[in-house]
Amino acid sequence: MAPLPHLSLWHRRSLFTKRLTFVVLYMSLAAFNFGFDTSLFSSVQGMPSFAKEFGEYNEATNKYALPSYLSSVMNSTPFVGKLIGTLCTGPLMKRFGRKPAVFLVAVVSIIGVILQITSHSAAQYTVGRILCYLGTGVTISVVPTYQSETTPAEIRGATVASLQLWISVGQIIAAVTTNATKGRLGRDAWLIPTGVQFIVPAIMLAGYHFIPESPRYLIWQNRREEAFKALRYVRPRHISDEDLNYELDLIVLAEETQDMDAKWKDLFKGPNLRRTLISIGAMFGQQITGQSFGSQYQVVFLQQQGIENPSPFIMTIVSTTLNLVGCLFSSLVIDTLGRRHVLAFGGSFMAIFLYILGALGTVLKHRPLVESEKGLMLSGLPLFGFFYALSWGPLAYVIMGEAAPHQHREKTVLLSTSISVLTTFVVSFTLPYLLNAPYANLGAQVGYIYGSTCVMMIVWAFFFVPEMKNRSLEELDEMFANELPTRKFRNYLCTGIGAEIAKAEEGELSGDRKDIIEQVEVVAK
Repeated sequence: MAPLPHLSLWHRRSLFTKRLTFVVLYMSLAAFNFGFDTSLFSSVQGMPSFAKEFGEYNEATNKYALPSYLSSVMNSTPFVGKLIGTLCTGPLMKRFGRKPAVFLVAVVSIIGVILQITSHSAAQYTVGRILCYLGTGVTISVVPTYQSETTPAEIRGATVASLQLWISVGQIIAAVTTNATKGRLGRDAWLIPTGVQFIVPAIMLAGYHFIPESPRYLIWQNRREEAFKALRYVRPRHISDEDLNYELDLIVLAEETQDMDAKWKDLFKGPNLRRTLISIGAMFGQQITGQSFGSQYQVVFLQQQGIENPSPFIMTIVSTTLNLVGCLFSSLVIDTLGRRHVLAFGGSFMAIFLYILGALGTVLKHRPLVESEKGLMLSGLPLFGFFYALSWGPLAYVIMGEAAPHQHREKTVLLSTSISVLTTFVVSFTLPYLLNAPYANLGAQVGYIYGSTCVMMIVWAFFFVPEMKNRSLEELDEMFANELPTRKFRNYLCTGIGAEIAKAEEGELSGDRKDIIEQVEVVAK
């Protein structure tokens, strides 16, 4: 079967039933606090009250501030929690399922926020963030897996991209909240926005009962009746029970062709090696292209450049708003234009704006910036964030979920997200030393570094990432098993179980069902 023809926007919308929309938004809501925290800490570390509470007095500037070593530790250490979360998630998903992991995220997040709002030391505040990031590590592993397994191929990109959408929503709400409280002189300035993080875990606990388990996971656990109920819950009403049962039959047949007792070493054998490297590369590229520079250090960076009008806090609102707009555009185009084109387009503009920042940093080493140059510097990071949210931000999760073979899904996701977390840790830890004196003191010239990594990842995506839009997960299994060249994925004609599952997901089956089953069984042998 060739890739499904482009569906109209209206038809794609019809696949988003009310229940499926609720399920998708609920699962990706778990990412809200991650986005909120990155924007929150980017802002609060620039607040005088926060610096007075946790920082040191600088006699040269006559102000309290977080020294570079403490800023580095407080920005990077929480990713240890994120790494622990990713390492725990694979075994948890395999034994208990996808859904219970979300309950864990909510509980751990609440405990982490309690530690933050009761803290009087940088150590306790950071431990609270580590716990919250443990939940984030679980989220970035579970949510793309669940959504990839639950939604039809034609809208899989948009549904998995909703994870980045909620990250952006969290960022903008944090930016607005911190801008409203920044003028307070006491602890309330950072306590109020920190406490907002209680809201989403409470909503998740309240809605937990209404979320079904992944139908594919239930099938793999031989819980056929529960799998049918879960699939019926999210599929359009016009798809008959007979068609749903047929789709489940096909998933069972697909499972029988796979070795479900695969070992870790199998990730690096045969076609699986290619799939593993694609998943790892996508998650590595998401973090090595400079997003930490834009999301974690924007306020402090602009303050260090002497830019106070408009306020760096206002610019954070602008940046996070553009991130949200980028995510919305992404959800509209990634299932039509495809993964490869969006990665190349967005990554190219990310590199351009980072190189512009680097050039302005070079100018600043020799003379003060004129007003037009300050305007370029102010717009550089927000525009970088827009194209990041359009491309590498959401698409890394989509590609990871699609490239991972289902018999290795938990292991592949665990490995890919762990690489992502380690990359983020290294970037976050080194940025203060790259930005500030008496260390590298590059300032805006770090744009040269991350602009170059953007170019590197664009080249990688062009040669190694195949087009996976509009394909069922089982179709992708067939295509990778046949070792297709990267540029032949788009128009390849699938003939196995995956092709039937793709049609079943759309409710477009026709002909004699018995004959189809017999044909599929022949392919499965």
